[in-house]
Amino acid sequence: MRLVDLPDNADQFPAQECPSCGLDVEAGHETCPWCQYEFPPHKRSTRWMTFLFACLLILPLMWILDRIF
Repeated sequence: MRLVDLPDNADQFPAQECPSCGLDVEAGHETCPWCQYEFPPHKRSTRWMTFLFACLLILPLMWILDRIF
């Protein structure tokens, strides 16, 4: 088995298991080197959506607690 150079964005994504063959695939690969399964692209916007959702929950909670106490 030969070593494959990792893409530049490899440190941004954790290692993953191929759902087709079960091979542990190094982080950042777009396809499985064994069965050529194509992994879906990672979306960076989910981090922002999570942050925004958390803020939208925390701000009203802080307002309510300020009114009570």
